Amino acid sequence: MIRRREIIGSLGLSALGLSSIMGVLSSCARDPAAKLITKMMPDMDVKTIDGKTINFTKLGKPVIVHFFGLWCPTCAKDEPYWREAILHLKKLGIEIIEVHVGKVPNSFGSINEWYSKLPPEYKLTTIYDEDRKLTDAVGIPGTPSTLILNDKGKILDHAWAFKSSRTARLFSRKVMDILKLY
Repeated sequence: MIRRREIIGSLGLSALGLSSIMGVLSSCARDPAAKLITKMMPDMDVKTIDGKTINFTKLGKPVIVHFFGLWCPTCAKDEPYWREAILHLKKLGIEIIEVHVGKVPNSFGSINEWYSKLPPEYKLTTIYDEDRKLTDAVGIPGTPSTLILNDKGKILDHAWAFKSSRTARLFSRKVMDILKLY
């Protein structure tokens, strides 16, 4: 019969080393954005790229907030599925706000140049969070990250990259269920 201590010894790992490895592995299983659920969005005014001011705690209606970056390879890979989700969510009558996190890469020009090239059905209220003040105040751990907010700016749930058409549709159903849109 092989004992745990013998296995650890045969792998050349000390108890401390195994403990550290197990800590890293178990932390990978935790969702770093789960801590956002039930938190309030920061009570701060932010500007959209068209000059309007938004405060998520004072919108008075549920919204979806999508944090992304044109510099983010995962966001670029996920863009077709995010666009599908946009179309589903618009059918539900939900407002969607995008937040571009960090600087826009030179290859895109400015945030306004990028926005002007979007097809009309994908143009959303957009915030350019170049200095990451909003992103950091919310505590967004990575992009793409999509939040479901209630009418007072409370974070009800979140989603990471959609990765497929199916997941984009499932997100829409999740929004319907959470916001009770039947």
